[in-house]
Amino acid sequence: MKAEKDQPDRTRLVCGIHPDNFSWTLNGGGSLWLPGVIMTYSWHGIGNISRNFHKVIREHICRGKWKDRRSPILINNWEAAYFTFTGDRLADIAKQAEKPGIELFAMDDGWFGNRQDDSSGLGDWFANKEKPGCTLKELAERIVAEGMRSGIWLEPEGISEDSGLYRSHPDWVVGIPGRKPCLSRCQWILDFSRNDVQDYIIEPISELFAGVPVSYVKWDCNRAVCDKYSAMLDSGRQGGFSHRYVLGLYRVLEELTKKFPADLYQGMSVSLFIRYHKKYPALPDTFFTL
Repeated sequence: MKAEKDQPDRTRLVCGIHPDNFSWTLNGGGSLWLPGVIMTYSWHGIGNISRNFHKVIREHICRGKWKDRRSPILINNWEAAYFTFTGDRLADIAKQAEKPGIELFAMDDGWFGNRQDDSSGLGDWFANKEKPGCTLKELAERIVAEGMRSGIWLEPEGISEDSGLYRSHPDWVVGIPGRKPCLSRCQWILDFSRNDVQDYIIEPISELFAGVPVSYVKWDCNRAVCDKYSAMLDSGRQGGFSHRYVLGLYRVLEELTKKFPADLYQGMSVSLFIRYHKKYPALPDTFFTL
C-alpha cells in the first residue's frame, strides 16, 4: 500500500500485491485474479477503524455455523504437557477443565508420526498410537465423554528434515536449487504451489477428520516463507510463486471446509478471511478466527 501527494495537492492511494519478487506473464487471452482489498476511514481514531473492519468482516465475509455464535471457551494442553503427554494425562486435563465451564479441549502438537520434539515428524500426518496408548478416535471419545468438545492441532505447511515425507519427497520443500533451504523453528516449508503437495495434505487430513470426532482445528503457521522458489515452475514463472502458493493453500482449505463444514477452524499467524480468487469466492460454512 502506497500513498503519495502530487503537485496539484491530490493524494493518491495505491493498493496491490507488493512488487518485490512478484511478476506474472499474461499471454493472449490469459487472465489473473488478484486479492480484493477492504479499506475504511474514520474521524474517530484507530479504535473506530478496528470496529469498522470487525463489522464488515463479520457481516459480509464470515459465514456458516459460527458466523454469529460465541466461540467456545477452550483449553489447550501445550503448556501443561508439551510433547510428553499420554492419553490419561490429556483426559485428566479435560476432566478438570470441564468443572469451571471450559467447553472445548484442544490437543496440541505431538500426536502424529515420530514427533518427540520440534525437530522431527512435521509432514507425517498419521497418528502415533504409542504416545497416547490408544487411537485418536478413542482419545477424542474420552474427551467428549467428559462433556467437552474435542480439537486438534495441525501445521500442514511445515515439514521436518527428519520425517518420512522429506525422505520420500525432498523436492517438495520450498528452496533455491544448489542452496540448503533456510531452517527456521527447526522446519522448512512445503511447496503449496504444487498440486501434488496439495493433494497429499488433503487426503490424510480428510481421513483424520472423518474418523475422529473433531469439532475444532488449530491450524498453525509458525514461520515465514523464504527461499521463494518452486521446482515445478520454470524460470519465467518463479515471480508468481508466492501468489500460486496462496492459491494452493486456499484450495486445501476449500476442500477441507467443504467436506467438514461444521468444524471451527482457528488460523494461527495466518490471515484466512479475505476473498483471494474468483475460483474460491469464499470458504463455506466456516468461521476463521485470528
